[in-house]
Amino acid sequence: MTSSTDTAWILVGEEQYWSQIYKISGGRVTRVGRSADNDIVLADSRCSRHHCEVAVVDGAWMIRDCKSRNGTYVWDREVGEDSPAKLRDWDEIRLGPHRLVFTTDLKSAYDNPASGLGETMGDTEVDIPTVNLTAEDTILPRRKGEDRSETSRKPDLRPRAPISIPFDRATRALIGESPAMNSLLDQIRRIAPTDATVLIRGESGVGKELVARALHEHSRRLTGPFVCLNCAALNETLLESELFGHEKGAFTGAAERKLGKFELADTGTLFLDEVGELSQSIQAKFLRVLEGQPFTRIGGSDPIRADVRLLAATNRDLEVAVKEQKFREDLYFRLHVVQIPVPPLRQRKSDIPLLVEHFVEQSARQAQREPPTVGPAAMDRLCAYHWPGNVRELKNTIHRAVIFAAGDAIELADLRFSSLDLSDTSTFFTGDVLDAAERSLEEVELSHILATLEHTGWNKSRAAEILGIERSTLDRKLKRHNIQRPQS
Repeated sequence: MTSSTDTAWILVGEEQYWSQIYKISGGRVTRVGRSADNDIVLADSRCSRHHCEVAVVDGAWMIRDCKSRNGTYVWDREVGEDSPAKLRDWDEIRLGPHRLVFTTDLKSAYDNPASGLGETMGDTEVDIPTVNLTAEDTILPRRKGEDRSETSRKPDLRPRAPISIPFDRATRALIGESPAMNSLLDQIRRIAPTDATVLIRGESGVGKELVARALHEHSRRLTGPFVCLNCAALNETLLESELFGHEKGAFTGAAERKLGKFELADTGTLFLDEVGELSQSIQAKFLRVLEGQPFTRIGGSDPIRADVRLLAATNRDLEVAVKEQKFREDLYFRLHVVQIPVPPLRQRKSDIPLLVEHFVEQSARQAQREPPTVGPAAMDRLCAYHWPGNVRELKNTIHRAVIFAAGDAIELADLRFSSLDLSDTSTFFTGDVLDAAERSLEEVELSHILATLEHTGWNKSRAAEILGIERSTLDRKLKRHNIQRPQS
């Protein structure tokens, strides 16, 4: 009979999404962090290189922090390096923005509300065969260190679970009941089951990645990985390495082999955001892969193939880019198999009250407070504002309002709007935004940091998470201004 300390499962996700499920062994230490040499890799700058570790100690599963910058939490309790915490079934572990759930029985995790997995997967049937998998062999999505070259293939050990997800569950993050949203959901419903390449178009902040995730979660590739890459975030050399990988010693700093996104997305979905920012040279190599030709890692010679469905997104006018010869015409037609336009928030203002309710509840959970109501004047202002930053701007506006609302309701004075397009939005400024016009940027930043620290009771890890910076960055800012916690 298998003991509960022989094996366990760690489910990894961010907010409401489960992106990876790992099986871990009680006979070894499982390390979690940002560095590629960990057993469970969280590619996020807010996670430390070696963040925490999980192991069986004295017959119990334990988790220990490894001097991480932003802390390790089991539920709301912080875990220290010298004070490890015991893990119980369906305990929630927080590492920065990442939510992990621990369980010793994956099958029952799908049925247990405490795991959150039933909510994520809907009416899911799980039939997991007995295979020897470790944290290096994930069920969803990649197997760390796997060589995908044609000359070195490994058997595919991933179980093929029969999964059926109701459509409303697969698209639950796309909130709205307006005609524009109903049209978008109908397009996703029809396109998702196919393997067609999809070009998702829309302004910044409309939720193009959410559309891509919904397409993946309702496709036959659901049990495969969903891999994202922002093409605008990296220079040409780094972008090529991220897409296609590199061999050890391929260039200065290449201390180990790195698998590219195409390999990591094998049997799953690859989502490329801001695809219009690809350079001409990468566009040519990218096109060859889309046409089914093998590719090689930088510094390598072995041909590699990957079975990937491609989803791409852009807020650029690709037609103009083609005319200006900044974007290859053949690549444009290769991407333009199916197009999904995502409407800006100003074209579906009837959805704003639903979005506000959702973001208030989400932000209140993160701020560890009861969800405030939204006053009539504040809601009127939110519905009247034209939202140049779309849903992302609305989410951030509500998050700030929840943090700084003094009472049980968000009032008009609690709202702080962006200064973008000042000619159209100047009538919407309230509170200390106008006062800030005569203060330096450094003073405004410091005031915001101090207010957030007061809100969190000077919990620096929590404040850094709310501010979107690392704990070490917050410490440097406080040290520069010689600010210490007030004596109680």
